[in-house]
Amino acid sequence: MTGASLYSRALERGLDPHGLVLEISSIWRTFRCLVEARARLGVSAQALGTLRALISFLKDMGEPCVYASNRTISGRAEGISERTIRRHVGELAAAGLLVRNDSANGKRYRVDHPAGHSEAYGFDLSPLVRRAQEIASIAAEVAEERKLVTWHRKRLSVLLYRLECHGDPKGTASVCRPALRRKLAASVFESLCEGVELELHELDAGCAVDQQSSVEAPQTGHLSANDGESDRHKISSETIRKESERPAPDETPAQHAATLLEKLRTTCAEAMAYAQRIPESMWEVEEHAWTLARWCGIGPDILGTAIKRLGRRKTAITVIGLFSRMNRIRNLPAYFNALTIGRRSTGFDPMKLLSLS
Repeated sequence: MTGASLYSRALERGLDPHGLVLEISSIWRTFRCLVEARARLGVSAQALGTLRALISFLKDMGEPCVYASNRTISGRAEGISERTIRRHVGELAAAGLLVRNDSANGKRYRVDHPAGHSEAYGFDLSPLVRRAQEIASIAAEVAEERKLVTWHRKRLSVLLYRLECHGDPKGTASVCRPALRRKLAASVFESLCEGVELELHELDAGCAVDQQSSVEAPQTGHLSANDGESDRHKISSETIRKESERPAPDETPAQHAATLLEKLRTTCAEAMAYAQRIPESMWEVEEHAWTLARWCGIGPDILGTAIKRLGRRKTAITVIGLFSRMNRIRNLPAYFNALTIGRRSTGFDPMKLLSLS
């Protein structure tokens, strides 16, 4: 409503057009903002219930003063006691949301002078009206803080899950996880996320170095007759890798990884389609597999144990292969546990999961 219309309506109601008049819709909007910002302003939820009852006595384009008795206010405040009303009014006054103007006999009323001015005794809500913009700004800040807390809490949960998949070598996840159940500031959650993310970068870098070292490891030279005779039993007792898992004679490790990646895209297209973007390397495939594992209900403890036993790549292939067949598996987490670390783990070959159905 424009200032001119407020001015004309105040004249029609016989009010001072230069005084403070209010629109009921505006003060209720302020009240809703106050509900959002009450913690910052130091107001309890119970006191807001009493304030709601006081606002209900105001009239559109009227003065922001309540003259009702405590008994009448109690009837609109779900029957709370008059003693509680007095306590809530004191709390609202301390927060700067109303002014209590008491008469000599404790009654609440208004006296008009013939010259035009008046004396009012009651609960003056003009501070609430004047602070409407300030309260709205505080409410917006509180809402923004709540969104940031939600964002960083979920981000921390994902980071802790990834850290547990690495085995949580420093015990950081066990220390930080209780924070997810506490009411902390967004800055605290952000700081925790940065610490966990830094540790993850270090672990990922270590894994990348280990993988690169294994790729660049020199091949074993030709054995002499004596060496071959002494090592023949050891070589024959080792588990021979499957042909599908072993690079072709003329295939480099990079070419083998590309071949495996293409096979995953072909045989497990449905599982790969859930990735945010098409994986371009086996490292990205592994990260996508950890996300699928979380969706399937595979806990970080089981996943971490499987990684220690099979390695990251084989564990990722197992997760993706089982995810592609989840409609035929009654309990996928239990089946994953049985294949990787349980009773069916002996002789388990993840590459068999990549065979076309």
